[in-house]
Amino acid sequence: TCSGVLGSAIGMDKAVSKELFQSMLLNVVKYLVVTRSDIEGNPDATLLHIETFLDYPLIVKPAMQGSSIGIEKARDRSSLLRALEIAASFGEKIVVEKYLEDFKEVNCACFFDGEKIVVSETEEPYSLNEFLTFEDKYISNQKTFGRKIPASISEEEAAVIKSTTERIYSELELFGVVRMDYLVCRKTGKVFINEINTIPGSLAYYLFEPLGITYSDLVEKMVNAAVARRDRQLKEKTTFKSEVLKHYNKSFKLGGNKNRTVAKS
Repeated sequence: TCSGVLGSAIGMDKAVSKELFQSMLLNVVKYLVVTRSDIEGNPDATLLHIETFLDYPLIVKPAMQGSSIGIEKARDRSSLLRALEIAASFGEKIVVEKYLEDFKEVNCACFFDGEKIVVSETEEPYSLNEFLTFEDKYISNQKTFGRKIPASISEEEAAVIKSTTERIYSELELFGVVRMDYLVCRKTGKVFINEINTIPGSLAYYLFEPLGITYSDLVEKMVNAAVARRDRQLKEKTTFKSEVLKHYNKSFKLGGNKNRTVAKS
């Protein structure tokens, strides 16, 4: 009921997914990738490299974590070093990107129902903090975050997000419910794709409810699409027969001057 190996791997690696987004000519917030080895081996050079290409404030995150784990904001060199060290504790590869000061976070999901890609309504998550943290999502007993459905964006912005969501889903050959997270600049209306979640929490079912699709409907559609997917793959399974080895059932030269014999098949 979910994406295959390649699609899932792309979704798990924020650095790789950003490279693919750029190759698709999509807007991506300016970013750099550094490694734990860079930080441990030459922290001063790593900091200088980042500061040469990116302006503060910055967001630092492990490339292969989710749920806001290890994400820190940096406003100067000292906080950047601390953020890099924290991110490095969660993985070898680290993404450092420009922090947009005046933006809205907007999410959109989609799934394949066996016949077509169904794109959800948009949502605008919000937090009392500068960005949603792991504590906001899973630990805090207080209501520190919420969501607006649909997101408070223009019709044009919503159309761009929905069409981009469908395009990414199709071109990366994703499957099942996938949620895609965007950043929308309040001043310019420019839409940036941030990342994809190949197995979003609660299957992002609440984004499909405005379309009249209940949670049970969503699960049933996912299962039916998966069964059809399996049946199609079995039906399309082909074999290729070759008799090429029959031409090499005698001794022949294979590299250098040595004679080697290929056994009859």
